[in-house]
Amino acid sequence: MHGQSGNQLNRFNAIPGGLSESEAAFRLARDGPNLLPQAGARSLMRIALSVLREPVFQLLLAAGLLYFFLGELIDALVLSVFVLLSAAISIIQQKRADRVMESLRHLSAPRAIVIRGGIQRRIPARALVRGDLILLSEGDRVAADAILLESRELQVDESLLTGESVPVEKSELRQEEACRVFLGTLVVRGRGVAQVTATGVATEFGRIGLSVQRIEERPGRLSLDIRKLVKFFTLSAILVSILVFLFYWRSTNDWVTAALSGITAAMGLIPEEFAVVLTAFMAMGAWRLSRHEVLTRQSSAIETLGAATVLCTDKTGTLTLNEMRVVAVSPLGDGIVDIGSIDPASVKQFMRHAVLACEPNPLDPMEKAIHALYQVHYDVPPSAKPGAIVRAYGLSPEFSAMTNVWPGPTDGLQAAVMKGAPEVVLQCCGLTPSRAAEILQTASRMADRGLRVLAVAARDLRSAELPDHQCDLDLDFVGLIGLADPLRPSVPAAVLQCRSAGIRVVMITGDYPATAVAIAQQAGILSEQDDPDRVLMTGEQLDQMPDGALASRIQQVLVFARIKPIQKLRIVQMLQQAGEVVGMTGDGVNDAPALKAADIGIAMGVRGTDVAREAAVLVLLQEDFGAIVKAIARGRQIYANLRKAVGFIVSIHIPIAGLAVLPVLLGLPPVFFPVHIAFMEMVIDPAGSFVYESEVADADLMQRPPRSREEFIYPLPLMTKSMLQGLLVLAMTLAAYLVVRSLHADETLVRGMVFVGLVASGLAIISINMHRRHGLQILGREANPAFLLIVAATLMILSLLFLVPTLREVFHFGALSPLLFISALGFGLVNYGLLRITEGIFPARG
Repeated sequence: MHGQSGNQLNRFNAIPGGLSESEAAFRLARDGPNLLPQAGARSLMRIALSVLREPVFQLLLAAGLLYFFLGELIDALVLSVFVLLSAAISIIQQKRADRVMESLRHLSAPRAIVIRGGIQRRIPARALVRGDLILLSEGDRVAADAILLESRELQVDESLLTGESVPVEKSELRQEEACRVFLGTLVVRGRGVAQVTATGVATEFGRIGLSVQRIEERPGRLSLDIRKLVKFFTLSAILVSILVFLFYWRSTNDWVTAALSGITAAMGLIPEEFAVVLTAFMAMGAWRLSRHEVLTRQSSAIETLGAATVLCTDKTGTLTLNEMRVVAVSPLGDGIVDIGSIDPASVKQFMRHAVLACEPNPLDPMEKAIHALYQVHYDVPPSAKPGAIVRAYGLSPEFSAMTNVWPGPTDGLQAAVMKGAPEVVLQCCGLTPSRAAEILQTASRMADRGLRVLAVAARDLRSAELPDHQCDLDLDFVGLIGLADPLRPSVPAAVLQCRSAGIRVVMITGDYPATAVAIAQQAGILSEQDDPDRVLMTGEQLDQMPDGALASRIQQVLVFARIKPIQKLRIVQMLQQAGEVVGMTGDGVNDAPALKAADIGIAMGVRGTDVAREAAVLVLLQEDFGAIVKAIARGRQIYANLRKAVGFIVSIHIPIAGLAVLPVLLGLPPVFFPVHIAFMEMVIDPAGSFVYESEVADADLMQRPPRSREEFIYPLPLMTKSMLQGLLVLAMTLAAYLVVRSLHADETLVRGMVFVGLVASGLAIISINMHRRHGLQILGREANPAFLLIVAATLMILSLLFLVPTLREVFHFGALSPLLFISALGFGLVNYGLLRITEGIFPARG
C-alpha cells in the first residue's frame, strides 16, 4: 500500500500540528471523556448485600431478633449496632479494595499517541477528543473512530466489531469505511496517522450498544484454598452449634439460653474474616506493587509471583537502558571503525543511506540514534525534510528488515534503501558466498563487543523493478552499523538477588549470539566459565530441536539469541512442561501468545503494544529488570504476611469457640454471649488485614527458594503452629476462668476478667507472629504503626466498656477494680511469654 508523505505533520492543512492543548481541554469538557459504558462495577448496595450474606452476620441478626422477641431491647439494640459496625468495616475494606483496583485499571488502560501543538505525546485513551491527530502502529488498539490522513501497509483486525477475522486493508486513498478506523479494532500491520471523528458512545462501538466488559478472573489457587478453609470451618460450626444447643437445652430445659449458646459457638468457629482479609491483601498488594511502577491487571498474579522459578527477560530496555547510540561502523563490511576516530566526511554517503532506511519521524531507539548522529555531524537528516516516500516495506517476523523507497536522482528512478539483520539484508545483495561470509564475520566481531549490528543496502531502481515483497529486491551492500545500549546499573545486583532466591534468569533476545553473551556476562546471567555450547541456544537451533531433546536441554539454557517473538511461546511451554513457574516479558504483537501462556506475563508499559498489555497480568511502567525483582520480592512478602493473617485467625478462633462451648459442656453458665463474639470480630478483622498486611518482609525472604505453586496456603506446619497457639491460650484462659470463678461468685465479674484476658491474649498472638524476633522490637524503632494503633484502640475501648455503666451492663460485666483490670491484662503478657517459648519449636515464618 502506498503512503503519501514522508513528513507526518507538514501535510495536514485542516489542523496544522494537531489541536492545541487548550482546544483539546475545551472539547474534552464539552464532549466528555472517551469512555464506553463500564459493565461489572460493584455498587455499594451490591457490596453490602454480599457482606450481609456472610454466615456470621446472619447469626448476629438471628441473635438480635431472638433478644427482640424476648423483650431484651437493649441487648437487641447493641447487637444491631455491632452488626452495622462490623458490616461497615467489611464494606469499607471491600470498597477501598475496589477503588484501588479501579485506579490501577485506569493506569493500565489503553493509551494513544497524539500530535498536539506539533508535539507527539502519549496520553490515556479516555482523554482523546474529536479532531485529535493520532499515530497508529502495529499492535495498537485503535482508541477512537478516526479517518486516515496517511498510511503505510495498514491492516486492521475488525473482528471485535464485525465478527470477520480476516484483517482489513486501510488507506486514505480509499472510499467509505476503507479509509476509516474504528474504536476497539486492532492494528495488525503497518502504521498510519488519523484524525479522530468520534469518541465514546458516539463511536460505532458505542452506537451498536457494546460496553467494555470487565475481564472475569478465574479464581486462583489462593481463593480456592480460602474457600476450602471457610467451608470446613462453617460445616464444623454448624455441627458444634447444634450439639451445644441440644446439650444445654437437655441439661437446663432453657431453650433461649441454649439457642444463644449455640449461636455464640457458631460465631466463634466461623472465620468469616478469611474472605475480607484476602480481598484486602490482594488490593493493597496491587497498590504496593504500583509503587514499584508495576501495575497488576489480575490479582491472581500476586500469589503467583512468590512461586516464580524462571524469569525470561528481554535484553533491550529491560536489562539495558534503551538509550542506543552509534559507536562503530563498517563501510562495505571491510574493517571496524569507531565513531570517535572517524572522519565524518568519509562516511557521509553511508550514513545518508542509513538515515533514509529509517522512519522519517522515528520512535525506535536505534533509528533515533542514527538520526541523532547524522544531525550532529552533517545536517538535518534528509528523511526529515519534506518529500514523499514512494513505498515502504515494513519489518515482519518472517523478514527482519525494512525498506523505504524514495524519489530518485532522475526521472524514472527511485532509491530503495534497506536496513535490518545482516544475514537477512545480505540475502538481497547478490554477493558471493565467500564475500557474504566475510561481512558476517565482521558483524560477528562487532557483536563480540556487545554491539547491536544492523546492515544497510541500497540501489536506484525503476518503478517496474519494485517487487511485491522486499525479499525480492536486488540491492548493493552499503555497510554495517554497530549500536551500543548500556546495561542498567541496577541489573547485576538484581540478577544476583534472583539467584539467591532460587530464580533462574533467562535472557531472550533477537541479537547476535556474541552480543547476547557479552551482555549476559555483564549482567551476571553468565559467567566467563560457562560453556556457550551448553548455556546458549539460537533461534535456528530451537526450530531444529524436537520437543523431547529440547525438554532435557532447556533446563541448562540461560541465553536464547536470534530469537523471533513467535518462538517465545515454545520456550515458555517447554519450561512449563519441565515444571517451572515462568515469568515472561514482552512488548510486541507477536509476544502476546507467550505472555498469555506464561504463568506471569509481564508487558512493557512504555514501548509495549496494547495487545501485549492486554495479554499480560503485570505491566511495567518503569521498564527496568530491577522492578520485576522488586515485584517478586513484594509478591513473596504479601503471601508470607497473608499466611500469618490466616494463622492468626485460626489461632484466635480456637479460644473464642472453646470458651463458648466448654463451660456449657462442663455444666457451667455461658461465659460469652453473641455481643462478646461480635466485639471480638471487630478486633480480628482490622488486626488480620491491617496489621499483617503492613508487616515488613523478613530479612531472609529473598534467600529462600520459591514455594511450590501447589502448596496449600495453610500447610501442616502452619496449621500445627496456629492450633498449638490457640489451644495454649484456650487452656490457660479456661484454667484462669475456673480459678477466678472459685474465688469470685459473681459471674459478671468473672466474665469481665476472662474477656479482658482473652482480648489481651489475642494481641499477644498478633505480636508473636510478627517478623520481629524480640519483644522489645515491638515498641522500638522497628515497631509496626498499625499494631500500635490496634493496641491503643483496643485498650481505650476496653477501658470504656468497664468505666461506662451502661456499656458494662450491655456486656454483662461486673465493675472491675483497677487491680483486677490490670491483672487481666497481665494475663495476656503471661500468655505472650508462653507463646514465645513455642517459637523455638515453630519459628514465625510465612
